[in-house]
Amino acid sequence: MELLEGMVVGFEDDHAVVKNDEGLYIIKKKEFGGVEKDNKIKNFIGAKIKFVVIGEENGKKIASRKKAMKNEREKKKNDIKIGNIVEVSILLVLKKVIIVELHGKEIYVPVEDCVQYLTQDLRDLEIYKVGDVVPVKIIGTDPLKLSLKEAFLEKNFDTTYVKIKGQYSGKVVSIVSIGVFVKIPVIDIAILCRNVDWRRALQIGDNVVIDIEKISEKEHRIWGHILRYLK
Repeated sequence: MELLEGMVVGFEDDHAVVKNDEGLYIIKKKEFGGVEKDNKIKNFIGAKIKFVVIGEENGKKIASRKKAMKNEREKKKNDIKIGNIVEVSILLVLKKVIIVELHGKEIYVPVEDCVQYLTQDLRDLEIYKVGDVVPVKIIGTDPLKLSLKEAFLEKNFDTTYVKIKGQYSGKVVSIVSIGVFVKIPVIDIAILCRNVDWRRALQIGDNVVIDIEKISEKEHRIWGHILRYLK
């Protein structure tokens, strides 16, 4: 059976409607595969999935994601190695977890492996969206564990315009127990500023000037401290 790919564009009764360049397909609930949960298919609208055609009913093509996932698991079972960076499709973005599909498996990526800094709701960041194909780093195999964060850091860690003792304007994006994370315009990586004057109540969105203290190419991390606050 040929492996096809398409987007979930709708939900009717007990089945999903999937569309690609070749037309429309019906995937019944029992053939959707993955983790069984109420309203799962409805939540997957907009996601890109793989499937195989298994028949036809009343002129409609009937497909199975479940069989496609099984085939992918068997075919790719030896391709999963710790440290590899691979591409996955985002199926669902929830408050504290992102669900992706890799080699026929649905993987739940917790918030700490999604973004570099603390966030209350992943949906508010608008970094990852349903249907996106994004890189992940394999950080465990038994069970399979993936990190969007580590892949993002490796891909975007370009310090061409960031120097130790350099000073930059930025915006506070997260507040944690050991300091604050600040995004500056010259790099996509957030800077952890640990020496914070807590006499001023910092808030997410505050504009500040920071000084870079340390850059670790190996860890893909940058540290600094806040020099002053901007209005």
